[in-house]
Amino acid sequence: MTTPRLLLAPLILAGGCSAPADSGVVTVSSLESMGAGRAKAAAGDFGGARDAFAAAITGGGLQPDVYCEALLQQAECESRLGNHDAALALLDDLARGAADLPRVDAVRAAVKARQAGSASSEQSTAAPTAADGP
Repeated sequence: MTTPRLLLAPLILAGGCSAPADSGVVTVSSLESMGAGRAKAAAGDFGGARDAFAAAITGGGLQPDVYCEALLQQAECESRLGNHDAALALLDDLARGAADLPRVDAVRAAVKARQAGSASSEQSTAAPTAADGP
């Protein structure tokens, strides 16, 4: 089985989003957290990747495009973990200040597709009830 990979690379390279107004000098710890998040996501450790991207965001000092990438990747990880509502909430927050809404919308579409897929698989694996008939 191949390792799941995030499909955001083309989106991330295409443009930037707006970082908070208090962004300053990039901190080494934030960049290290970004690198760790990418590595963990590539290895399929979406929980660890989500936490690393969150650490990069809270570490501060990220440039707007890197800040956007961290939030998008964090949302993607939340979705891969089945936390679709948390992913959509992150995307909603990001959309308020995003300079490149198509990137946010593309990730939102992927999250909603994954959410719909998990809902339909839950329905198909549910035990039959008396209302379902013999």
